[in-house]
Amino acid sequence: MRAKSAIAYFIGAAFVGSIAPSYGHHGFAAYSNERVTVQATVTDFRFINPHVQLHFEIETDAGQIEQWQGELTAPNKLA
Repeated sequence: MRAKSAIAYFIGAAFVGSIAPSYGHHGFAAYSNERVTVQATVTDFRFINPHVQLHFEIETDAGQIEQWQGELTAPNKLA
């Protein structure tokens, strides 16, 4: 009985360990209705796999320039 419990434990741990990296790949934005609006200058647009990347600069309230980066969906979905 002890061997079966140990096997079940390791199978469960392997399952949890295998789904954790896939959950970490996706950010919170896909599951939120929160919007952030900024005035920005686009500095780079990369139409690459697995996600299109958008690089831009914003000016903070203190007048400093910050570099931001965002990801869009896959290129084949945007094409």
